[in-house]
Amino acid sequence: MGVPLTPPAAVPAHLRGAYESALPGAATAVAEALRRASAFEPLPFVGATVTDPGDLAAALAKGSPHAGEFTADVAESVRNLALSRAGAAAAWPEVTGNVFAWAAGLPDPLVFFEQSIVDGHPKHPLKRTRRGMSVEEQLAYAPEHRPKVGIVWQPLPHGHDGFSWPYRGLPMHPWQHEHLAAAFDLPPAPPERETALPLMSLRTFALPGRPGVHLKTSIDVQMTSAVRRVSHAARHNGPVLSRVLPNRYGGRGFAVLRERASLAALGPDGSPSPSLAAVIRQMPGLPAGQMALPVAALTARTPHSRLFLAEAVAMSGLRPGEWWTRLAETLVPEPLKLAGRGVGLEAHGQNLLLVLEWGVPVGLLYRDFGGVRVLHGAIGHQLAGDIPTGDPAEVHRTLLGSLFSVVLTDLAESFTASYEIPGGKLWGAVAAVIDRLDLPAPLLTALRAETLPVKALTAMRLADDQLDPIWAPVPNPLAAGT
Repeated sequence: MGVPLTPPAAVPAHLRGAYESALPGAATAVAEALRRASAFEPLPFVGATVTDPGDLAAALAKGSPHAGEFTADVAESVRNLALSRAGAAAAWPEVTGNVFAWAAGLPDPLVFFEQSIVDGHPKHPLKRTRRGMSVEEQLAYAPEHRPKVGIVWQPLPHGHDGFSWPYRGLPMHPWQHEHLAAAFDLPPAPPERETALPLMSLRTFALPGRPGVHLKTSIDVQMTSAVRRVSHAARHNGPVLSRVLPNRYGGRGFAVLRERASLAALGPDGSPSPSLAAVIRQMPGLPAGQMALPVAALTARTPHSRLFLAEAVAMSGLRPGEWWTRLAETLVPEPLKLAGRGVGLEAHGQNLLLVLEWGVPVGLLYRDFGGVRVLHGAIGHQLAGDIPTGDPAEVHRTLLGSLFSVVLTDLAESFTASYEIPGGKLWGAVAAVIDRLDLPAPLLTALRAETLPVKALTAMRLADDQLDPIWAPVPNPLAAGT
C-alpha cells in the first residue's frame, strides 16, 4: 500500500521544496513509532522487512474495525509532520548565539520554546494528525508555524455554566467558530479579535495583552487520539486540584499552574457543551534570569540541528553529568512524593515545565489535570469523571508511565547520544535521587520492577474506546540501580 510521498496541492509554493525534502524523514519517524508499538504493545509483530508506515499501519490494524481510519490517520501524520518540519524551518527566527541567551530577551520566552517543538508526541505514530484541519488551517493556527491568531470573543451566552469567570464573553478558537457556528446557531463573529499566540497544544494560547494568562479553548479537531474539547470534568477538576495541591503538598521548587476560571455555554439539551468551553490558566511570574520551557523542548532542535538540551548545558557552565544530576533532582522528587500521597500526575513533556536559571535546572511547574489519577480521600475534595480511583497501583502507573517510561527515557537517550555518557550512569543518578526519598513500599516496588508501564497508544487508537488506557510493559532501566 504505502504512504504516497507527494505533496498535496494545498502546500504553498514557498514550502513545496522543503516539504518534499521532509517527507522521507517524516515517514521514517512515523514508521519508527509504529515499529516500537509492534515490539511492546498487544499488537501483531511486524517483521523488519516492512518499512513503509502505511504498510506497517495496515499490518498492525489487520482485523480491526478501525483499520481503514487508522491507516488514513497514519498517512495524514506523515504528511502533516513533513508540513510541520518545512513550515517550522521557514518560520524560525534569526537566533544568534546560544538559544537560551537569545530567548531571554523576548517578552515571553515560553512562547518561543513552546512553538519550537515541531515533531509532536515522541512515541505516538499519529504525531501530527489534526483530523479536520486543512493545510491552510494548519499554517494559520499550528504553533510550529508561529502564527498570530485572532481569538473570537462571543457575547456571554444567556445560558452558561462557569467558575469565577472574569470576562464578559466566551473566547473561541477561530477554527471552532467557523466550523461550528451554524450547528450551534452562533451569532456572527465580532470584527474585533484579540491577538493570541498558540502554545504547543495548538488550542491553548498566550495572550500578549494579558501577561501571565493562558487561555485553553475547545476545538473539535482530533489530535493524536482525542478530540480536544473541554469537558465538564476538566472544568471542575482543574480549579480544584490546582488550588489544593500546592497548599497541601507543594514542595520546594515545585508549583502547579492555577486554573482560575472556566466557562461553558449550555447546549440545546441544557447541559454545558464541551465544544463551547474555555479555561483560564495562570502562568506565574519568574525572577530575572529564570525562564520556563516544556520539558519536551529539551529534545527539540533548531533548524541547524543544535539540540536545545545541549544549549542549556553550555549556558549553565556545568559539566554534562552535573547538569543531568541537577535535572534529575528537579524532575523526580515532587512528582514521586505526590504519587506516594495518592496523586498520580500525567507527567509527560507537555505538562511539565522546567524552570532554568542561566541554564541550570532549578524548578518544576505542572499544568493540565485531565489525565491525573487521585486516590479516594487523598485531597479531601470531590472530583468528577475518571480521575478518582480506589487503586493505588493506578496512581503509580499514571506517573511512572509518563515521567519514567517516556520523559526520562527520551532525555537519557538524547543525553547519551550528545555526550557519550552511558545510560546506566544517567539512570544511576536518577536512582540516587529516588533513594533519598521516603516513598511507600508499593511505589518503591514498582520503581524496582523489571518492567515499567507505558500507555499502548497504538493499541488504544485501534480500540473501540480510544481514551480507555491500555498499558504495556517496557524494560525498566532503573531495575538494576534502585
